[in-house]
This record gives sequence, structure tokens and C-alpha cells, in this order.
Amino acid sequence: MSCSVNKVKSFLKKHSVVLVIFALGLFLRIYGCLSVHYFSLDEDRWRSLAEEISFVPATFHLVIHGDHHPCLEVYIIKLSTILFNKQFFTFLPAAVAARASYRLLQVLLCSTTILVIYRLAYNTLGKQAALVSSFLLAVSQFHIHLSRTIVQIGPLLFFAAVSLLFFWKSLTNNKFILLTGASLGLAYLSEESAAFLLMIFVAYLLFTRRLLRWLHKWETYAAILIFAILISPDLYWNFTTHGSNMIQHLGKAGRFNGISLLSTSLYLGELFLWFAPDINALIGGIGKGHVWPLEYPPMNWVLGIICLVAVLAAVYERRNDFVRFMLTVFAFVFFFFTIFASKGPLGNFSYYWASISTIPAIILAGALLSKMLSAQAWARWLSGLTFAYLTVSAVAFLSLHDQIYIRNPIVLGQFYTNLAEENVLRGNYQLAAVNLEKALTYVPESRAARVNLMECYKNGAKAKGQLLPLVSGGNDVNQRYLFDRGYIKEWMVGQWEEGGKDQGRSQGMFIAAGIMKESGHLDIIKSGSAIISSKRLQRPRVGAITYAYTSVYAPKTRPVRLWLMADGGASIWIDGEKVYEKEQGKLLWIADQDEIVGMLKKGWNELVLRLVSQGGRNFGFSVKITAENGDIIDGIMNLAEPVTELERK
Repeated sequence: MSCSVNKVKSFLKKHSVVLVIFALGLFLRIYGCLSVHYFSLDEDRWRSLAEEISFVPATFHLVIHGDHHPCLEVYIIKLSTILFNKQFFTFLPAAVAARASYRLLQVLLCSTTILVIYRLAYNTLGKQAALVSSFLLAVSQFHIHLSRTIVQIGPLLFFAAVSLLFFWKSLTNNKFILLTGASLGLAYLSEESAAFLLMIFVAYLLFTRRLLRWLHKWETYAAILIFAILISPDLYWNFTTHGSNMIQHLGKAGRFNGISLLSTSLYLGELFLWFAPDINALIGGIGKGHVWPLEYPPMNWVLGIICLVAVLAAVYERRNDFVRFMLTVFAFVFFFFTIFASKGPLGNFSYYWASISTIPAIILAGALLSKMLSAQAWARWLSGLTFAYLTVSAVAFLSLHDQIYIRNPIVLGQFYTNLAEENVLRGNYQLAAVNLEKALTYVPESRAARVNLMECYKNGAKAKGQLLPLVSGGNDVNQRYLFDRGYIKEWMVGQWEEGGKDQGRSQGMFIAAGIMKESGHLDIIKSGSAIISSKRLQRPRVGAITYAYTSVYAPKTRPVRLWLMADGGASIWIDGEKVYEKEQGKLLWIADQDEIVGMLKKGWNELVLRLVSQGGRNFGFSVKITAENGDIIDGIMNLAEPVTELERK
């Protein structure tokens, strides 16, 4: 017994510093977990999937795919709510207790990455370099955010770091080959970008002339089998689901669109926002847009510079096997997303896809700062000031009321305004008001934010008293700023299963009311939101057909533009004439994805949509009618009644 106690004491004494660093990182992440509210709908989507899981025999149900990514995050949330029930947190407010319940396992798992980084660098670069590396990760705002909220990148980095550790050990110990296969499978189930590690491992074995020896080991084939078994449910979902995420990602990865700053923005994104007049164009490359994912803050710019300098400095030490391995991992991921960054604004990767490169970058940065600590006095002082700054910066990051650590108010104001527009189109006026209020804190002169915030208040959103004078009254209410004007909100809808009768109306001669009344599938929708979503429609199976009919009144005969969003194939007829057809829609659910030129005659016009479901989670559609130049047309009306009945009235 005393021998065991002595071993524990010896271990704690030997690793006391890294345990203090781990405690610091864990504290920062737990504080963030309890203090920050979720920013986007991502956490809600993950949580709703986790709630679908049931281990009770009568209602047994498992999830095999997550929200746009594999399903490991879903099970982390489910297990967290089981291990850390809300009853454990009765001393906290109810909302905070709920966040703690479903986030805490993620916090613990991601915080443990600090120890994995330490172990990865300990036996190869020395204890001091390992300690500095673990400290840099502990105070990294990028990693703190991934750990405190439900974001799939956090578990990805944990299992990626574990995979790198096991693979490096497997070069001298065959039993770690099996563990590499298992950890790599779990990394993939966090996010698909873990597949890069498999390619990196094969390339490294090939370049170091070890591949042939590995092909003679039974452990290699067992590891491949373990990896394949773990990822098989997700592969099954992707290959059996029309328009799956994997098909989209492979399509993006296979397109060369020119050099971009996508990967660099992960490290220097904060600096870009100081100097770039058009941040989207800069990051996407010349002439290429890019969605700047503000909900995922980039690395602190000081740490980012240190990482990139450390990588360049490590090139001169590439004869060290471990340094060469770290450089291989960094270069493969970093330069892939620099060269194959897809065009935006919707068909792109985001900079956090290159997040695996941060593991070798931080380890090499730890090695560089460790050498500075052993150098002259000025270098030691500079290193000490860097550690102090990064610690203070991490605390300051947690003190922000937003999850976003961006200093450009105009960018933030536009971002929140755009986000509010999506909320308005979906009829969520309360969430739209929250985002518009944020937009006005950054850009108080925004007329679009003021006008639409007043509209949200009129539609039941809870108003903040101090903002009422800012948004109310006068000449600022310019109708062209209202987000949901021009959208058709009254429809008659009917749905048929795949192969069922759609009455042969594919030629466009569709008198909607009569057919749907006869079939018994009539549903009249008078929606307050612009997007007719699965909340209003029964989400059909892949290939099922949905017809939507409405009558549109035009004050005079004129050409118009129809702006369509449809999660699936779509056809449109105006007064029996087909004006648009596409076989497959986009899985990303954004309004006004497609524009169609048409003609409305004076008086009432019949507008018919034929939608073919591709099994999207958010089945729905929206249609907006504008003039040819995109302006809203005054006097346009619509009713979910057939033209003949309206004419009789």
C-alpha cells in the first residue's frame, strides 16, 4: 500500500507543473461552458438528435449520422446528460444547469487534449517543450471555444492528437497500431477531415520506407478493420442518402479554385480584420467569396504568428524524425486547404477545417519558446511576457458577452443583420430581434437593423426598453428594408409518396384546388414566415412529390423575377407555362438560391410548384416575387385560392 502511495506522490511531483496547466485549462473551459450561451442553431440541432437516442428496449433507437457531420458528438451529448444530470447542478440557475448537463463531458474530453499534447512532445522534444506546448493549448482561445460549446472540432482535435500519439508509438511498438486504428475511427466519427490523418500516415510510412514492413504485420490489417467497422454506419448513411454530406464534401475537395488564405486565416484571422476592406474576398482569394464563420473565433493573432514562425524555423531541424513528422502533418493539411479552398459563399470549406494543423503547430511553437527560455535574458523576458499576454487574453476572451472575438464592428453589424434576416424569413422574430439588437450595438446607424427590429417588436418579440427610442418613429421606416417583403405566404399544398399519383400534372396544367380536394391531400397554409418549412409540411421521404399552389395578383402586366429556395428538385409554372425546372436542390437551406425570369399578366395569375424531396432534414421552400431589377413590387397580393373562385368574387 505504501509503495503505491509513494508511486502516486512521485508521479504528482514529477508532473506537477503539467497538472497545474491542465487545471488552468479546465477552469477556463468550465467557466466558458457555464457563462456562454449558444450562438447559432448548431447546439440545438445536436441536442435534438441526442434526444432521439433511446436505450429502452421498447423505444430503442440509435442515430447513425449527425447534423451535417458524423454522429459522435450526438453520443457525447447523450452520455453527458446521463452522467451529469441537471439534478447535479441545482445550485445553478436552470438555464445554466441545462448547459452544464449537455456540455460537461465535451469540456472534460477536450481539456484532456492538453495532457495528450504534453505526452506527445514529452519523449521527443523534452519536458520543457512539452510543458510550453500544453500551456499554449490551455490558453488558446480557439481551443477554449471548441471545448466549451458543442462543436464537433473539439472532439476531433482530441482524437486526432491521440491518433498522432499512438501512431508515433506504433513505429516502435506494434500494439499501438491497433490503438491507432481505433482512435482514428473515433476521430473520423467526430468530423470527416480526420481522413487526412490516414493519408498522412500512409505517406509518412512511404517516405520513410517503412510501408512495406507494415504490410507484413497482422496488426496493420486488424487496425484497418477496426477503423472500417467504426466508420461503417456513417458510410452507410452517406452512400444510401441522396445528396449526402460526403458527396458534397468530396465535390468540394476535388475542385481547384486557386490559392486562398483560408488556412492562414485560422492563425491570422484577427489581423486580417484590421486591414481588409472586404474580408470575404480576401480569405476566399481574388474574386472568390468565403463565408467567414464568426461563431468560431480564430486563433489569437500573437499565438498564430508564433505558430507560423515556429513551423518555418522547424524546417531547419527536419532531420529530427519527430519534427519531420510534425511538419508533414502540418504541411499536408495547411496547404491542402490553401490550394483546394472551394468557392463561396455557400460551397466552401471554412478555416476550422484546417484545425488539425494546429496540433503540430502548437507543439513546434512550444519547442521554439522552450529554446528561447534557455537563451539569453532578453529572450526569456520576451517568452515570459508572451505567456502572460496569452493568459490575460484568454481570460479577456471569456469575459466577452459574445462568442465572437472580432474587433471590426462593421463586419459584426453586417453579420448579425444577415443572421437576423434568416430568422425573420423563418418566422422566428424573437431570435431575429436578439441579433438585430446586437447589430445595433456595433453599428447604431444601421437603418436596415432599426426598421426590421421594429417589425420584430410588432410581431411579438420582446423589446428592450433602451432600444425603443432608437428604432421607433419617423422617417427611418423605409419599406425597402423589411426582410420578408415580397415573399408568398399563402399556399395550398398536397403531398404524394414516391410513385404515387400526382395526377400527371408534370406538364403544368394543374388546377390545384380541385385535384387536391378530390385526393383528400389538401392543406391550406397561411404562414407568418416567408419560408414554408417542415414545421408546416410533413417531411416526406426521398422522391416524394409536393405540389404547392397559390394565386398572385399583379396591378399590371409586367416581367418579374421569382426567387426560389427548395430543398430538392423543383418545377415552376405560371398560368400553365413551365418557367423553371431543376432535378436537385441544395442541402444548405438559404432563401433566394435560384432566380427565374417570368411574366405576370394584369389581374390574378396561377403559380404552381412541384417539389421532389431529396430527404433533407429541413424540407421546405420559399418564393419571392420582385421586379426585374430586384425591387419590391407594390400592389402584389396572393391568396391560397384558385383563380376561378377569385374571379367569381
